[in-house]
Amino acid sequence: MSLNAEPTHAPREPGTGADSPDRKLGQDLVPQVERDKFTLRLRQALTAFVDSPRQAVEEADAVFDEVATQFTNTLAERRRALRARWQDQDTDA
Repeated sequence: MSLNAEPTHAPREPGTGADSPDRKLGQDLVPQVERDKFTLRLRQALTAFVDSPRQAVEEADAVFDEVATQFTNTLAERRRALRARWQDQDTDA
């Protein structure tokens, strides 16, 4: 599972997307520290599955819920920033 903002398909055109000078390089949808924590928790849930399947599934579900929340919040913030830039460009014209 990859939580990076970089798509692994579709070639990029110069000056757009990840190659755009406006994009902050290395900015991920989920920061590396958080990804490591999520990965560790998922591994622990998998390891515990044999002894306590219900608890392991509940833990994995909680991790995925937190990841989805983080994605949602990050994407909402990026959307707000993008719209603010568009509005700034409209007022400059």
